[in-house]
Amino acid sequence: MGVGTAVMRLVLFVTNAIITIFGIALVAVGGGAIYKLDELETIFGDNATFMAFGTLAIGMLLLVLGLTGVCGACVQGTNICLIMHLVMLGFLILTEVTGVRLYLVLFR
Repeated sequence: MGVGTAVMRLVLFVTNAIITIFGIALVAVGGGAIYKLDELETIFGDNATFMAFGTLAIGMLLLVLGLTGVCGACVQGTNICLIMHLVMLGFLILTEVTGVRLYLVLFR
C-alpha cells in the first residue's frame, strides 16, 4: 500500500467519523424531540411532528452513511462497504438534486 492510498484512507476515515458523530447527535436530538413532542407542538404547531421525525430520519441516514464509510476505510480486503457507501451517496445526491428542482418548479 502506497503513501497516497494510506492518506486517502485516513481522510475517508476522518471525514466519515465526523459524519457519524453528527448522525449520532441528530438521532439524539430527534429522539429527544419525539419524547418532548407535546411541548414542541405548543411552539411549532403541526410542524413539530415533521421536524422531529425528519431530524431522526436524517440522523439515521448520516449514521449509516458514516459507518459504511468508516468500515470501508478500515477494511482492506473487501470493497462491499465502499460500494454501499457509494450507492448511498449517489442516492443522497439524486435526492438533493430532485428536491432543488421540485422547489424551483413549484415555488417560482
